[in-house]
Amino acid sequence: MTTPGGPTVEPTRAAHVAFAAVAGLLVAGMLLWTWQGFGHSLPLVGPLAWGSVLLIAGGIAWLMVRTRTQLRRRRDTLTPQEALNRVLLAKTSILAGAFLGAAYLALVALVLPALPAPLAAERLVHGGLAAVACVVWVLAGVGLERACRVPDDPDDTPDTRVGDGNSDAPKLS
Repeated sequence: MTTPGGPTVEPTRAAHVAFAAVAGLLVAGMLLWTWQGFGHSLPLVGPLAWGSVLLIAGGIAWLMVRTRTQLRRRRDTLTPQEALNRVLLAKTSILAGAFLGAAYLALVALVLPALPAPLAAERLVHGGLAAVACVVWVLAGVGLERACRVPDDPDDTPDTRVGDGNSDAPKLS
């Protein structure tokens, strides 16, 4: 729905993030548990698992700083399509980071019973670091989503915004 002031996009809801995390935990947990049930060992996790996620999180954080700087100087430096792409990237980062982080936690939980084994310890350390890296990715996504917020125009009245007119939801560009 559009209004005279333009469309609004609400921030990612905590319930959606929680759903993504629970889905990641359940899907990965069931797949890995089934894989083990067929007699296979759990996948090896190394520095590439958490390093690649940190690289993505760093790119999102860089884009967050750049977006914030661009919107402070002049709003019209971002085209509507670029702004929308950044909001979608932020939302995707939040949900994908939550899903993947929970999936790594499922791996860590399945490794705990075999902890004295050296490969189990390696899986535990690198899987835990990957889960932490996913949290950093989620936080970078939240930062980018907040950087895309455009303050309400002084001319906006509550009845011209999307919703019931009592919404304090900030506009996202």
